[in-house]
Amino acid sequence: MSVMCTGVIDCGTSETKFLKYVWTDSTQSLAVYETAVLGSLRDCLLSAVPSDIESFMTQVRALQASCEKTVLGVSAWFRDGSPSVRSTAEEFFRQHPSVEVVRLTPEEEGRYEAIAVAHAARRSDMPAPDVIIGSGGGSIQFTIFDGDEADRSDKCARRRCSASNH
Repeated sequence: MSVMCTGVIDCGTSETKFLKYVWTDSTQSLAVYETAVLGSLRDCLLSAVPSDIESFMTQVRALQASCEKTVLGVSAWFRDGSPSVRSTAEEFFRQHPSVEVVRLTPEEEGRYEAIAVAHAARRSDMPAPDVIIGSGGGSIQFTIFDGDEADRSDKCARRRCSASNH
């Protein structure tokens, strides 16, 4: 039985979620486990409180110990952040090269959200949505699905607007 685990660190504007995605070949199934939730990585890095950074790294190491690959995704806070915020984050990423960093574009952020919602609807025996309005601490995604319901998890026409956290 082949099992593959990928650790995902979802670094949103207001919180950071640590997730394990576990794929099992024999059952063709994907399980998702939320292993921890901490405050935002942005706030952690800017405050530079050693215990906060160590808490973050403890969760990173736990994912790395149990998963073949670990990916850290940053979104609106990084894209729209000041040069100081981005340079502080980039320095942190350079110091931790074992974690693959994905700098999500607005389109990617919305697309991943749409895929997740369509998958959750399918798994819950609900019809796929026609529209998704998603919001986080730093952005709002407005997704209009276009086409056959079966294709909605990976094909959609999107509209997006940004909102500030001020």
